[in-house]
Amino acid sequence: MWIVQAQGASLRKTCLAIFAHKIEFMGDFATEPYVGQDVPDPYYTRDFDTTLDMLENAIAGLATHLQTQIGCLRPNIGISLLL
Repeated sequence: MWIVQAQGASLRKTCLAIFAHKIEFMGDFATEPYVGQDVPDPYYTRDFDTTLDMLENAIAGLATHLQTQIGCLRPNIGISLLL
């Protein structure tokens, strides 16, 4: 699995078809209120706080995904260790 923040749609189009299913968006791991949203480029939007909030939310969702689906993290590991 490859996690991408921006330009993922174009990356899916240009990569080999056998790898396209491995591309995931950070926004896919987010919870409310950011479910499925693209993570904006803070240098373009000048909204660093919102980008940070979205990434922190998505990282927590990614950690949960890894714990439940892959089992690679111990349940008692702190999210602060991932940041």
